[in-house]
Amino acid sequence: MNTLLAFIIYTMIFGVILLISMKLTGIHGSVAKVFAASAIANLVSLIPVALLGNILPFIVLIWLLRKWTICSTLPDIIFMVIVAWGLRVILGFLVISSLLNSV
Repeated sequence: MNTLLAFIIYTMIFGVILLISMKLTGIHGSVAKVFAASAIANLVSLIPVALLGNILPFIVLIWLLRKWTICSTLPDIIFMVIVAWGLRVILGFLVISSLLNSV
């Protein structure tokens, strides 16, 4: 049950981060499809694949966003996903540092 709750929370947080990165990069798309792409990429990240554990969800996310958003070029989507992953890393560092400071 904890894994399911963590999956839902992580999907929602990453979906919001994807929406923010869409606004920053100027790409237009449906909110529901962005959250669906986030959920599918998170499901793919749960599959234990040797040497492709972090790359495979990245590729799936790029493919889904390319298919489901209104974007003229592939480099724009790659840039959007890189911005989203960077925002996710920054958010993770902020959460970890706040947790360490509170202990």
